[in-house]
Amino acid sequence: MQPVSRYHPLLVALHWVLAVLIVGALAIGFFGLAPTPNSDPQKIGVLRVHMAGGMLILVLMGIRFIVRMCTSRATARSIVRI
Repeated sequence: MQPVSRYHPLLVALHWVLAVLIVGALAIGFFGLAPTPNSDPQKIGVLRVHMAGGMLILVLMGIRFIVRMCTSRATARSIVRI
């Protein structure tokens, strides 16, 4: 593979989408699941959303890994900004 100056645009997009999804999953877990008692029937719905988000994160991480293995890596000199 030839050296490139930037990461592949799909990698950058997946990075930021995953960042937002992970923060969202943490927020749902902290603010939606933790304070809700286990006896509350609405907790199942929140838990389903949280678990579906986790599965989506897992699939997107797999796609990100595959794209990363198939594309060139940016050189260290080109990504350091001083």
